[in-house]
Amino acid sequence: MLPLGLFRSRNFSVGNLTTLAVYAGLGTTTFFLVLFIQQVGGYTPLQAGLSLLPITLLMFIFSKRFGALADRLGPRAFMAAGPLLAGAGLLLLLRVGPAADYASAVLPAVIVFGLGMAATVAPLTAAVLGGVDPTHSGVASGINNAGARVAGLLAIAVLGAVVSASFQDRLRSDLAGAPIGVRARALDARPLVIDTGGIPAAEQRVLRAALVDSSVHAFHLAMLIAAALVLLGGLLALVGIENSEAQAPPSRRGRYARLRATMGISRAPATRST
Repeated sequence: MLPLGLFRSRNFSVGNLTTLAVYAGLGTTTFFLVLFIQQVGGYTPLQAGLSLLPITLLMFIFSKRFGALADRLGPRAFMAAGPLLAGAGLLLLLRVGPAADYASAVLPAVIVFGLGMAATVAPLTAAVLGGVDPTHSGVASGINNAGARVAGLLAIAVLGAVVSASFQDRLRSDLAGAPIGVRARALDARPLVIDTGGIPAAEQRVLRAALVDSSVHAFHLAMLIAAALVLLGGLLALVGIENSEAQAPPSRRGRYARLRATMGISRAPATRST
């Protein structure tokens, strides 16, 4: 079912590597951002889910336009610049603190990230599908979709362990020498989850401050890693993607455009809403 010869195509192989990196960053971002703004920022699950709506809207509006431009100019520039813009959006999330103010901190980052993803996804899909013979378009699309889903799952699993370790280290550092009892120190604290029930009121304030600080630290680490993954995807595209389709004769470009129209160039990633 999977002709391994597909991977001899440079655009197909590099496009799938770019997919792994970009969608790993996307999965990390949506998971940890939604969790953080609920547990620390006090958002409801519905508010947290709606906070990501601009990403979907921007991709719905602009993906087709960026795909059309990539048809004429080639996908390389968009696959490099898009992740760069998306990575900048993730770095803006480092401004998000315990209050997690949406209008001033979360929304600008989400908009920049969404624009970057809109510039990336359609050219990326086009490069992957255009890198193989049209008879293998179905399996090529399946590989690319599977890579996107697996990338997000693996990133969350691996980075969950990294973020947890960072959270625990920061918490121990914050509580070193703090005036709290044995019960508070033995609390089963988890990253981004704040529960100080059963602890005396005086100790709760100290413990809660340490938990919030540790959660913000862990969240910022997750966003830094997510940004690095997305930027890595852009670098891979810049170095490895060839604009062969933009330089192809008109007859081949027309076939390429029809293929993309058939497969759908505005495929948007699934985002976690809660």
